[in-house]
Amino acid sequence: MSISATRTNVLLSKARKHFQEGTLFEKSRSFLARTVLAAPERIRLKYNGGAFEVPDIGRTYFAEGAQTYLEKRSQHEDWRLEQVAVASFLEQIPDGSSVLDVPFGTGRFVELYLDKRMDIFGIEQSSDMIKAAKNSLGTSFDSCSVQTGDALTLPFEDNSFDLVVSFRFIPHIISYDQALVALKEFHRVTSRFAIVQLGEREPGEYRRRLPKGHEKMESWLYPAEVEELLQGIGFEILEKTQPLHAATTTTMKYAKNIGDWRGYLCRKSL
Repeated sequence: MSISATRTNVLLSKARKHFQEGTLFEKSRSFLARTVLAAPERIRLKYNGGAFEVPDIGRTYFAEGAQTYLEKRSQHEDWRLEQVAVASFLEQIPDGSSVLDVPFGTGRFVELYLDKRMDIFGIEQSSDMIKAAKNSLGTSFDSCSVQTGDALTLPFEDNSFDLVVSFRFIPHIISYDQALVALKEFHRVTSRFAIVQLGEREPGEYRRRLPKGHEKMESWLYPAEVEELLQGIGFEILEKTQPLHAATTTTMKYAKNIGDWRGYLCRKSL
């Protein structure tokens, strides 16, 4: 008998024993807790009333999650790389430009904007994050005009800003359908430039299908598809960074590291 067949028989024997003793369900739940639930938050499934579901990542940005957001992330290497990327892109934006940061978060790029003497505006869905930004920025927050709002329906007129900046939002916070709406809103309210973070799949990396509308954008799309998407909205890619953040495409049945998040400097072309 092969080793695999022997292992299968052992597992079946254990399952039969637990079934007979009425403990199969508890043992199955214990196994899931040790494996699935022990996985990183981005791919972890949460037990809820007899079912397993993807946790609500939005909770990270409210209440205590907002208070500890900056402290937890600012020590990461990918956070530092993102700061460097945005600073590099901003060198190509004229001093004194107006900028809309969506979502504003804790105002991580504010000091970079101030160095460029920019007029700073922000949209943030969580009032708790705005409070956290005020605490972390101190007097620099006084130079910002920040309000609660929705990136899918920005409360501004067309061409209101010279630049729109959006990091750590489109790839993994909202659905693919919503990402397309948000990008169109960015295009509508900017008159010249956009700096956005998107996911990109390595060329040649296997993909079984395109993302569904309710799924996260993550890094489902190949580079040519990202470029085509942005061009269709009316953006021309001027420059993109090297990978800044490892990405994961996640569904209930599929989770695999297959690409990276990158920063894109875009110019409004239509």
